[in-house]
Amino acid sequence: MAAGQGRRRRIRPAPRGRTRTGGPSAAVSAERRRLQNDVQSVAARLRLLEQRLNALEQDAPRPRVSVAVVDEKECAGCGLCEENCPGRAITVHKTAQVDPARCLGCGICVSGCPRGAVSLRPREKPAGTRPRKTGRSSDE
Repeated sequence: MAAGQGRRRRIRPAPRGRTRTGGPSAAVSAERRRLQNDVQSVAARLRLLEQRLNALEQDAPRPRVSVAVVDEKECAGCGLCEENCPGRAITVHKTAQVDPARCLGCGICVSGCPRGAVSLRPREKPAGTRPRKTGRSSDE
């Protein structure tokens, strides 16, 4: 071999996702940061869901004894009751409308209405229902 014509040294490419110095590439670092942010967001949402689940488990199921009713003359159609309704029982077109089958009777819509157009009324019992037995006879 002549001088200067030695073997060429083959330079191997860096492994995928790594630079030649051995550190992670910019794309891998950005993806790692994105994934870490996603994990934090999911963890925060999971904590909120667990808190809500615990609150629901602590509250005994309550019978639905009330239903929201809207005074259409007072309703401005602002939509605050619709936004706050946990049962999604309220829709607003020109005025608020309540679906009694979905209404939880919680009263959140009542407290959130700036014009006082929403109120709670006793829920009507379905026709044909009998009063619950108390264990006492009426003959006593």
